Amino acid sequence: MTLQQLGWTDLQATAFAPLAAKGWQAGRIIRDNKITFGILCADDSRHEVILGGKVYHDAKTDADLPTVGDWVAVELGGDVSRNIIRAILPRNRFLARKEPGKSTACQMIAANVDIAAVVTDPGIDFNLRRIERYLAVIERCQLHPLVVLNKMDAYPSEEVGNAVESLTQLLPRQQIVLSSAISEDGVRALEARLQAGKTIALLGSSGVGKSSLLNRLLRRDWQ
Repeated sequence: MTLQQLGWTDLQATAFAPLAAKGWQAGRIIRDNKITFGILCADDSRHEVILGGKVYHDAKTDADLPTVGDWVAVELGGDVSRNIIRAILPRNRFLARKEPGKSTACQMIAANVDIAAVVTDPGIDFNLRRIERYLAVIERCQLHPLVVLNKMDAYPSEEVGNAVESLTQLLPRQQIVLSSAISEDGVRALEARLQAGKTIALLGSSGVGKSSLLNRLLRRDWQ
């Protein structure tokens, strides 16, 4: 696996060049454990890392701290010391929302995202107003939107049809994917959008099948 396949661009390469001379490694954050982070490197190695003090103190807001999808420069300590994030590389794009309340602060969701897919089902979770709010955030972040209508095998065809008709008022039909993680209907259509170097973020309520879809796409129980 190469850095480019993971989403590495010229923006990160230029910023990382002087850091590589220090012996640091480039990695992408794939998991936020609150205290530690999980990163993936080009050789497919995975490491648990902590945040360096300078990176923490240089952050003016929480949005400047590492988030899932960020590229970071890491000093790998091996068996001697802990692995430490020494720098956060520039973000191409990011998915964020406004903090609750009257605050103007930004809450990061994911960094370096290309496509933001809102996952819902045709039944009890389906809420057009909430989907509109998701799409407004996606548009504001200048990302490509997608709506995945999941679990379509679990609902009557009439209910699925009504949901699709409502969604086409918001998005062109080609930006709507009908799927089922059980029967794999539509999973291949979603899989076709997964290109080397591109990142898709799955958004949506708990219980709509995001983890099941991800496991189907990866062909293993990742979640």
